[in-house]
Amino acid sequence: MTNTKSELISILTILNDYIIFIYPGWISLFFYAYLDGKRHEENLLLIIKSIIISHFYLKGLQYIFHHNLVSFQVMVSLNHVILFVLAITLPLLFYKFVHSKLFNCIQKTFGISTRISSNPIEIALSKSNNDRPCVYVYMDELGIMYEGFIRNYIKDTKQMTYLMLSNYKIFKLKIGTNEYKQTFPSKKHKKQEQEVNQKNWVILYFNQITRIELAYNEDY
Repeated sequence: MTNTKSELISILTILNDYIIFIYPGWISLFFYAYLDGKRHEENLLLIIKSIIISHFYLKGLQYIFHHNLVSFQVMVSLNHVILFVLAITLPLLFYKFVHSKLFNCIQKTFGISTRISSNPIEIALSKSNNDRPCVYVYMDELGIMYEGFIRNYIKDTKQMTYLMLSNYKIFKLKIGTNEYKQTFPSKKHKKQEQEVNQKNWVILYFNQITRIELAYNEDY
């Protein structure tokens, strides 16, 4: 029993000594994935990335404070607080920067058209400065089209993906034609249509969607 307890204490001591080389980078990657609307993958590559990012955080703080953050025992608690704040703040600032007008201007100056985001919905929505564009979501296999406004979305190949619309309407494809007829809410009851549009939301899964069209209020 004594040996088991000693081994457990040794393991916890090792974890306490080395976790500082992993968790700051892991938090940053997790938080940025959350901001970017992506699933946070958990694999060996994630650990390697976490170690690299944490290393840069530690080296940066060591340079600023001119001491070894890992071995300087008096500052241990403060070290963790600073690293945690950095792990949250830096990815947030980076996300804001790469989605800013300044970053777009820099890209245009150097003739770069590549988007840092791999999310097509986010790229489409970024073109609208004010109101979200009206979208037309087609499900050709079901013969259905949804019209509405995007409220939320998840686009990632590693998990179920969805698109959430508000103020939505449902249109059914007429057999033998390319025309769609509104089936919900009923156009016969104007009051019902207005109430449904204001209150009801719908979740659509990407594995059923064939294409999405967007209608902006302004030219882009």
